[in-house]
This record gives sequence, structure tokens and C-alpha cells, in this order.
Amino acid sequence: MALPETRYATNNGLYVAYQQAGAGPVDIVMLTQWFSNVESQWDVPPLAEFIGRLGRFGRVLTFDKRGTGLSDPVRAAELPSIEEWMDDLRAVMDDSGVEQAVLVANLASCFMAMVFAATYPARVRALVMVDAYPRFTQGDDYPWGFDAGQVDTLDDRTRRTWGKGMLLRLFAPSLLADAKLVELVARYERQAASPGTAIAMTKMINFIDVRSVLPAVTVPAMLISRADTVPAGHRRYVADHIPGARYVELAGDDQLMWAGDQDALVGEVQEFVTGVRPLAEPDRGAGHHLVHRHRRVDPPRGRARRPGVAGPARAPPRTRPR
Repeated sequence: MALPETRYATNNGLYVAYQQAGAGPVDIVMLTQWFSNVESQWDVPPLAEFIGRLGRFGRVLTFDKRGTGLSDPVRAAELPSIEEWMDDLRAVMDDSGVEQAVLVANLASCFMAMVFAATYPARVRALVMVDAYPRFTQGDDYPWGFDAGQVDTLDDRTRRTWGKGMLLRLFAPSLLADAKLVELVARYERQAASPGTAIAMTKMINFIDVRSVLPAVTVPAMLISRADTVPAGHRRYVADHIPGARYVELAGDDQLMWAGDQDALVGEVQEFVTGVRPLAEPDRGAGHHLVHRHRRVDPPRGRARRPGVAGPARAPPRTRPR
């Protein structure tokens, strides 16, 4: 299969690498993680398959924000703010001719997706997030997430295991038995970010808090969560605080959106975006998996889902961690 061409958008003199795959009628921006490599992503079979599935109903744009992958490097001690990375996304959308897109985000990439949707609602057709949290750490008024000891452990684990398949060890336990895949993901990690950048990013995301942004998200939003991952309050918080958001709970304990049951997850995304649910893959088992292996929870009565963008949202506060 011929791989997509890697192109570059410019943002204030910096070059941002991106690719487009698929030929569907809907523009989709896929934000897999807080780091990426738009060429090496095709070497990881389940990640490549996930992009291909989205490409059946959309034109999928992936990009390496500055400091990661094939984009211009930045010093690990001077990582950009979320707002500066959002400028990279706008530059890529402009360069590729995408006026409005569905954002599909996962884990820490959801921070930027939420702030982008609140700040530029006219450029977001819909917001889909998988295992999104408003913050990763506990606080006086937020009892879920990592405590101080767990944060220190994660920082140390990043130092020791970055480039050795850390993504799967932390977020996709169902895939760990595949030694070849672990090695492919390890190489992807090394090509997506240096150890210094990975450590700096881990520290950064552990202290981001976007709770104040959630009420300003006015675009149609869906939150998908795997049921056996983290406490329900942590999983449900974002959906409960974005007006009209839909919450869908799937079975499983993988938090990477491209791990686990792709039939169920991509089915939810396609139905939310297009109104049509795909048939299950013939080699993936019976089609009833798409119906019975998840539990959908729609917004509570009195919180109707907004049909679309309702004008400019209030600009949220800056989200660079203190």
C-alpha cells in the first residue's frame, strides 16, 4: 500500500509535518497522543488499521506538533503551551484546505482538543474523545487521578521505559503478549519523541487542568470510555461538564483508542459523525458485538445535545501548567 505524502505547514517560521489519508466526505483530525510521528505510525499495525477505518468515511489528517516526530524540534525545557500547539493545528488545517473538522482525540491529546473546540468552534464540526480527563492528578476538589506518589512513579517510569513500549505497558495491557508489536511501538516512541521531550511532556500533562474550559465547549461532543480503566468519576467528569455531551461506555481495559475492540469504538465514532453505523469486520466476529458490548448513556434530561456551533465561544484561560 502506498503511504500518504508527508507535507509541511509553516507556523511563525516553524515547519509542522502532516499527512492526509482516506477519501471519505468528512474531514477528521486524529490526535492520537501527546507525541507522534506521521510516517512511523504506519509501522504499528493496530494504529495503521485504526486510521484506515476512519478513512473509510473521512479524510483523516494527522500531524506532528512542534517538538515531536518530523516537525521542527524545540528545547525540552521550553515546551510550547497548549495554545501554541493549537496554532500548529490551525496551520495544518489551513495548509490542507480543511475549514472545519471532526476532532478525534485520546488521553492527553484531549486537553488540546477541548481547548481548541472551545476557542475555535467554527472550525470544529464535532468533538470525539476517548478516555478524556479534565486533569490527570488529584486536587482538593478533584479526588480522582494520580496522587503525588503516583506522579513521581510515572516520572521515574518514563525515564526508565521510554522507547521500550511504555505506551502499551501503561495504556494497552491487552496487547502486551505480542512481543513483536511491543518492539514496533517501542521504535515508534523513539521516533516520535526523545527521552528528554517525553519526560518534559509527562511532567507538563500531569499538571494541566482544563475544567474551567468545559462549559465553553459548544460543539457536539461524545466521550467514549473503557469501563475497566479508572474510577467512574474520573471517566465521567468531562461528559458531565460539557453541555449536551454524549457518554458511551465500552467494555475493556485498554485506554489507547486503537487498542482493543476497534469494531465497537469506530462504530460509535462513525454513527455519531455520519448517522450510519458500519457493519462489523467479517474476521472480527459476529455483528452483535457492536450492539451488546457497550453501554450508552445519553445526556440527562434537560441537557439536550446542541445541534452545532452557536457562535464564538468565550476564550478560555491559558492552560500552560503552573
